[in-house]
Amino acid sequence: MEIYTGNKDIFLSNDYFKTKYKVGDYVRIRKDLEIGKKYNGLLWLPQMDNYKGKIYKIERSFYSLLYKRYLLKNIDYEFSEEMLEKINPIMQKIKKINFLKN
Repeated sequence: MEIYTGNKDIFLSNDYFKTKYKVGDYVRIRKDLEIGKKYNGLLWLPQMDNYKGKIYKIERSFYSLLYKRYLLKNIDYEFSEEMLEKINPIMQKIKKINFLKN
């Protein structure tokens, strides 16, 4: 199945809307993000730099202008898939256990 975007030349398949991460996953914000550079349409800002390399839980995912976006626990910024990286499954379980304890 294809989805019409409003432009007669652009159709999106259902695969486009599959997200790499899901709500409840723990992800690390990449350490190599550059201030002023766009990642899937989102600009990396100087005030976001202190989040690099840290692990957060995904609270919400959505689409904005056909780009996948994520909201992370206790952060007031949106993140794109390109800004995040998976953490290994063992770290996922450790983070989940620590989260439940607190």
